[in-house]
Amino acid sequence: VTNEEMSEVLKGLIDPNKKTLIFAANCWLLPIVYVGLKDIDLITSDSIGLLGFDNTEWTVLSSPTVTTIVQPAMEEGRAAAKILIDHIEDLCVEAPQQILPCTVNYMDSTI
Repeated sequence: VTNEEMSEVLKGLIDPNKKTLIFAANCWLLPIVYVGLKDIDLITSDSIGLLGFDNTEWTVLSSPTVTTIVQPAMEEGRAAAKILIDHIEDLCVEAPQQILPCTVNYMDSTI
């Protein structure tokens, strides 16, 4: 999806007079949505919020800054390694699916 295509999609979906929160589910989609909103002058609107999911360092450098859900990358790696070793050694001790706590880095895009 290009930035221009995203701008067109957003224009068709968003009513600037209605409070809206857009959730970009990964680090690839978030900048495309951000630029799409910026291109149609909605990124600074008081009624439009933007929330991303991933550890994206650029979001603190943008204007406005973007709220993100931050994943515990180091803990994810450790858990994945434990699960893999557990599976290789056929121990069945580690849960194959785990939920790790995330944090929200609140920034300008949702204030």
